[in-house]
Formats: sequence, C-alpha cells, structure tokens
Amino acid sequence: GHDEQKGIVCKYYSGLVSTLHFVVAEVLFMAYFLSVLGLVLVIEGLPYFAFPVKVKQWALSLQEIPERSLRVMGFVSIVAGLILVYFGRRVF
Repeated sequence: GHDEQKGIVCKYYSGLVSTLHFVVAEVLFMAYFLSVLGLVLVIEGLPYFAFPVKVKQWALSLQEIPERSLRVMGFVSIVAGLILVYFGRRVF
C-alpha cells in the first residue's frame, strides 16, 4: 500500500543521503590533503629560493654526517610530525 511505498522511498533517500555524505567527506579530505601537501612544498622550497648558496653548502656538508645520525634525525622528525598531526587533529 501507500505506507509500503513511503518506506521504500525513505530507504532510497536514506541511502542516497548516506552516499552523498560519503562523497562530500571524501572531497573535503582530498581538499585538506592537497592543502597540507601544498604547504609542505612551500616550506620545503623556501630555503632553496631564499638561500641557494647556503643550501648548496649544507648539501655538501651532508657527506660528512654519518648515516646513522641522518637516520636518527629522520626518525625524530617523523615522530615529531606524527605527534603534531595527532594533537592537531585531536584538539581542533
């Protein structure tokens, strides 16, 4: 009857709204991800633009740093970044 048709229509629109919600969330995530990636590229590019001679000198000095030290610095940077992301997502 009429009530049964209402139920079918409600289920259809409910599924449609759920799918739309998922798509919007996906688009927002991608926009956020691209913004973060863009900001990383801006920050990474600043020293090369502002101090190209110093960057070349620094790159040459990397040869003198032991690989273990470079790995430790990389690991500390990764952990610090993860902590910042964790607290940034948790607080805001």
